[in-house]
Amino acid sequence: MEVDEGPGDDLRTRLHAMESKLRRIWGQRDAHNESAKRAADSRNSVNTQSSELRESIRSRMDDQKAV
Repeated sequence: MEVDEGPGDDLRTRLHAMESKLRRIWGQRDAHNESAKRAADSRNSVNTQSSELRESIRSRMDDQKAV
């Protein structure tokens, strides 16, 4: 003996839609966070390689100046 509640069903439908949208937004946020972490790791790797290369160049220039 379930009575069909028009406004109640509408609210449940809207609530379900909002929950689904919220889950989708959370998923997008997580994807953006992962992308940002990968970009930061890549940036840090490039910075490390750059520092190593600069040090190598500096060392060779010092050797050349000594000659």
